[in-house]
Amino acid sequence: MATLTVYGAGTPLGNALQDFMGLPEIVPGDLPSYEACKAVYAFHPLGGKMAEAPIAMAQSQPRKISVAGAPATAVKAFDAEWSAVNAGEAIRQTKVLSRVYGIASCGIVAEGVPPDRPLRPTDMRDLKIAVNVWDPLNTAGSLVFNQNPLAVDFMKQARTISISGLKFHPSRTVTVVNERPVYILYTPEAFGFVGRSVYQRS
Repeated sequence: MATLTVYGAGTPLGNALQDFMGLPEIVPGDLPSYEACKAVYAFHPLGGKMAEAPIAMAQSQPRKISVAGAPATAVKAFDAEWSAVNAGEAIRQTKVLSRVYGIASCGIVAEGVPPDRPLRPTDMRDLKIAVNVWDPLNTAGSLVFNQNPLAVDFMKQARTISISGLKFHPSRTVTVVNERPVYILYTPEAFGFVGRSVYQRS
């Protein structure tokens, strides 16, 4: 696997984009690595647009929330909480990272509550919570789809993910796959048999 070296600014050895363009894996038909996808997204002039443009377009209009039979204050309260946890940005980041690497996850972390426990809606108002977004390096090993054709979870998304060795309760996470997985097609950028990066074909 090729490695990407990012040199300090002002060195005579070049910069990150030059290093990226010289990677031996940048050949038509080769699968990109995690580092290559990160370099394309961070440094290539079109890398960010390829990953972000469809998501920005989908989120360009404000959400319209309506709750049948509920007072207008319920919608305002929902919008206030939605903004407080910056949920729209978490959705954007999760979708963008899934396009960059082929898969990404987001989940609710709550101060003082172990990640393997579900959060009761009645308790959430008293908790300090945040929505975190994780790329395949954060979840490495916990999102590999089963390749056994006779298994009940054959080519199905894992219900439980692990972050830094800690399992999260399924009710607290969402995983987004870019494109559908292909049987026995390992995607090195996502460290598993999962979806694919938008950069694979380019």
